[in-house]
Amino acid sequence: MAATGTTFDHAVGVGPFTLADSTTVQQREPPRLLKMLVRARPLTQAVVTLQLRRAAEGTQVVMEEHPADLRSRILFNPLVQPLVHLRNAESLRRLKALAEGSEPIPDGALPPRRGVAEGAVTVTGSSRPASP
Repeated sequence: MAATGTTFDHAVGVGPFTLADSTTVQQREPPRLLKMLVRARPLTQAVVTLQLRRAAEGTQVVMEEHPADLRSRILFNPLVQPLVHLRNAESLRRLKALAEGSEPIPDGALPPRRGVAEGAVTVTGSSRPASP
């Protein structure tokens, strides 16, 4: 699990409506909690918390998302909440598929972060679905 302060790049969206930004780990309590500041600027920033709990059939993952700034609080209104819920449900579905091995790890690499200190960990990957 990534250390507090670790930042990784990601892309959010579809086709020409894709934003490239970063996520930073704010808190971690292995193996049960990961709290991150997720950015999709200039539109929004959110705090996303993943909680892992034991369940009879394995592990239950609970995702909570809350706006991190004023603009995000305005955007995260009741009209948008169903879309956020659908996106988060899809994210959890894909995480489950990756964890269970029924979906391959996505291909591709994001460009290296600008200004990363020598010896820093570089995370490569994509938040886009894997090619079949």
